Amino acid sequence: MKLRTTVPSFITLILISLTLSVCACAQKTAVNSTTTSFVPVAKNDSIVTAKILSVQDGDGDLPWVLTIQIRTSQDVSGYPNYTASKIGQTVIVRCTEDASHLQTGEIITAHLRFEGDETRSFYFIWNIR
Repeated sequence: MKLRTTVPSFITLILISLTLSVCACAQKTAVNSTTTSFVPVAKNDSIVTAKILSVQDGDGDLPWVLTIQIRTSQDVSGYPNYTASKIGQTVIVRCTEDASHLQTGEIITAHLRFEGDETRSFYFIWNIR
């Protein structure tokens, strides 16, 4: 009778040991993983009417930073509109167009989209009229 209870206990110990070993190996692999992938924001677009609150120099590929207050937001066919919920709010946007002629208090119409991923995101404005 003693052999019957000892054998199942021994097998149970082996199974537990193997399970812990596999779990520890999986944790070590996950911790040591250096591959990181970031998910970009889905393509989106809108046409906004906005009041310019400030125009500042930016940096790098985005040489202008504007602070705007969104007054209206229109959908662009085929794209989600991420600015519809921002009407009445102040947002900081970046652009590559020459914005030196824009004045504080000026009302503009432009395309506006949200860009980026988990590490960096921003609003990008273009076709400013």
